[in-house]
Amino acid sequence: MSVLSLPECVKNLFPKEQLEFSFSITADEKPVLHEVFKTHASFHECGEMIEAVSKKHPELGNRLAAVLEGNKKRLEGLTPTAVEYAKELICMVTHTLCSLTTGKPVDDTEAKRLHEKFQTLSDEDKSGLQRNNPDIKF
Repeated sequence: MSVLSLPECVKNLFPKEQLEFSFSITADEKPVLHEVFKTHASFHECGEMIEAVSKKHPELGNRLAAVLEGNKKRLEGLTPTAVEYAKELICMVTHTLCSLTTGKPVDDTEAKRLHEKFQTLSDEDKSGLQRNNPDIKF
C-alpha cells in the first residue's frame, strides 16, 4: 500500500514533506524503515526514530530529519491551540506512514476526527494553520 492508495480524507492531511519523503524511499531503504518503524512508530519517538534510521542509513536519516525540520517550521507564529492541533495532525501522519511501511492496516477514523476538530477551531487558528500549511486540505 502506498500513500496514493489512502482515502482522500487521510491523504489531504499529509504535508508535502511527508509526501515527498514517502515517494523518495528506494527499495534498499524500505527494509531499514520497516525495521525501525516496528519499534518507533509514533511522532513522540521521532528523535529515537531518526537516530535509529541514521545508524543504519545515514543519508536516509538526514532526509527524515529534514522532514521533521520542515514540520517544525510550520508551527511558527501559531497560537498554542493551533500548535497542539498541528502536533495531533503530524502524529496521525507519522503513524499512518509507519503503518504503511510495516504493512499494518490504515483507516480514516483519526483523519476524520482531525477534519472535524479543525472546524471547531477559532478563526485565528484556522487562518494560521491554513497560512502555514497551504498544501494541506483541512
